[in-house]
Amino acid sequence: MSVSRVTPQSIQAGLGKRKLPIIMLIDTSSSMSGLGIQQVNINLKEYIENLKNMPDLHGDIDLSIVTFNSSVDVLAEFVPLDTFTPPTLHTAGSTDLASGIEAVIRLIDQKRAVYYDQYKRTLFVLISDGNPDPGNQWKQAISKMNADHYLEKAIRIALGAGTDNAIDDTTLQAFIKNPETDRAVRITDMRDFRDFMKYLTTVSREASKGKAISTPRQAGVQDSVQVVSGQ
Repeated sequence: MSVSRVTPQSIQAGLGKRKLPIIMLIDTSSSMSGLGIQQVNINLKEYIENLKNMPDLHGDIDLSIVTFNSSVDVLAEFVPLDTFTPPTLHTAGSTDLASGIEAVIRLIDQKRAVYYDQYKRTLFVLISDGNPDPGNQWKQAISKMNADHYLEKAIRIALGAGTDNAIDDTTLQAFIKNPETDRAVRITDMRDFRDFMKYLTTVSREASKGKAISTPRQAGVQDSVQVVSGQ
């Protein structure tokens, strides 16, 4: 009778490798209309294609997209990169950031068993051009996010976009939990959104491979993607 030899490699193969979950929380309020949402739609598709064209990322990434305005839509829930088709986003309403964060927390709640067995540290990306709706609900939602086991440890990238009624630095900084990995950045022109997505491509690959997370300068986009003061 032949006996299979047990090696570290065979054990690892049996366990399978952990995937990187990327959750994108995108502002689709009315202030993102026109050039803003056009740039998001165009460059979101390019970002996905660029990741798909990296052979070493095949089977490594699952994507979720949550949008928020006056309401919240969960447009994708942990879809494998290889089969992911970017949705076309539309704008309306106000900027209910609190409900967007709450939706992300619920999304993870529904997948806790999967997280424990299959996922690495989350890459959580916020894209917004304006301040949240009045009140402290968004701050309370961030406190809940910071208390969540998986979101507390997430790699967080927060982008403030545009100049008209632009999101405050303090709002972006509120997303920073782990200074060694998290980045709050801004672009002042939506035509620079492509450079942000180039940066996000770099960060996504680094997070998937367990490497240190680059700054915009290290990624070569520091002229258009600026680190928020105070970091």
